[in-house]
Amino acid sequence: MRILASFLLISAVAIAADISGDWEFTGTSLGDTIYARVTLKVDGNKLSGALNELKLAGTIDGDKFNFEAKRPNGDDFGTFQGAIHGDQMSGTALFRKIEKVEWVAKRPATAPASPRTLDFEPKEFHRVFSDAIPPVLHVFAGDTVRTAYRTIVDLTVIVGFLPYLYVFASAWKARKWFSAISGSGVTLLAIACSIIPPPEVKKVALFEGKLALGTAAAIVSGWLLYRRNKHAA
Repeated sequence: MRILASFLLISAVAIAADISGDWEFTGTSLGDTIYARVTLKVDGNKLSGALNELKLAGTIDGDKFNFEAKRPNGDDFGTFQGAIHGDQMSGTALFRKIEKVEWVAKRPATAPASPRTLDFEPKEFHRVFSDAIPPVLHVFAGDTVRTAYRTIVDLTVIVGFLPYLYVFASAWKARKWFSAISGSGVTLLAIACSIIPPPEVKKVALFEGKLALGTAAAIVSGWLLYRRNKHAA
């Protein structure tokens, strides 16, 4: 009988020990989503920790637990009840004695053994900033993210240097040969360097197509504005 009781006690402690450490907390109340980092520590059947600036203290019994949260000045903030489900936890809470919250928690992602290179192409666009929108990427120190930013930079260089070709063409017409040739050469070199895709670009045709369409759109827009102003004058 003593052996069985000892075995049950050890099992309960082992289950309790599994929730020690960091957790990513997500709470939902009145349509709003709350995110926080929770750190828990289990000592026997005692549970302690922190949720942001809140201090936590409670008890754990098998796979169920409850704890109270207090502000740094000692005032009560709320109470939590929950249960463990493998590598996740869930439960309910009562904030400020009136606000009911449903919450879940999971272990934070583990940093990779070596830095990664991530390709990101935006597919969803939002008109508001909200912590309720899930993150599109999880990055760690040392990671590299490749986006459309390089295309935008190259397109800016091309569109920015195109007017200089007209300027140096005027210099040629004014018989300023050296200025026209040297200026046009530098301008064309800058444009050519922007057209060359960087080594990390996998879809060269798509990269060049975006530059071509963007450049054409800028030229057409400028021409339309010129025509409009010319007719208005």
